Amino acid sequence: MKISTKGRYVTVIVTGGTGISTTAALWEMGIYRLELDGEEIDRTADAIDAIGEITNENYLSKLPDMEAAEGMVNALLERYGDDMENYIPNIGELRAARERCDRFQKIDLAIAAIGDIGGVTAENYASKLSDIEAAEDMVDALTKEYGEEIRSEISNQKDLTAARETYDRFAAIDHTIAAIEAIGEVAKDNYSGKLALIEAAENAMDQLTAAYGEEISALSLIHISEPTRLLSI
Repeated sequence: MKISTKGRYVTVIVTGGTGISTTAALWEMGIYRLELDGEEIDRTADAIDAIGEITNENYLSKLPDMEAAEGMVNALLERYGDDMENYIPNIGELRAARERCDRFQKIDLAIAAIGDIGGVTAENYASKLSDIEAAEDMVDALTKEYGEEIRSEISNQKDLTAARETYDRFAAIDHTIAAIEAIGEVAKDNYSGKLALIEAAENAMDQLTAAYGEEISALSLIHISEPTRLLSI
């Protein structure tokens, strides 16, 4: 353990409690003596032990105990330096508890974001895009940090998949309708200029059919104005 005081290493003696006594390296010929409070170290270790197991069901209730233990550790580190961690026997358990808590919190935030999407319909799908993308970004961040298996812990992952599929479906329908309606009336004096629009609409219809079947293509035609629909049949 190296604890520096004004550039000099110190002799460290742990008093009280169950701390370990040791002598650190000396700098030059100066010998300095620093007494650590072993009882304070023991109290910090006990506070870490008091946290117990962190689960998805209890992590919120464990936060006060965890933060209290972290505060005690930070106070020791601030007073004696980062090497003080070597004298806290269960510091690894505190770090692991924090990591588990952060993991569960991120999962719950993703679950809440998915829940906020709500139902996706033909009337509201466009307004739902930002919510869908926000939830997808949160899930993607989780998979990058913890791996694809984290998806199994997101209880409403299927709802997000369904929301995206529903959005894409309605967006494809409206895109096809808009492409057909963009053709307008085809007459003898303008038909050659309409060819590009007609082909674009046909491509959109083909893509819609390939993705969702003939039924969805027929459904999209229902929403097209009558003159344009007659031209597309």
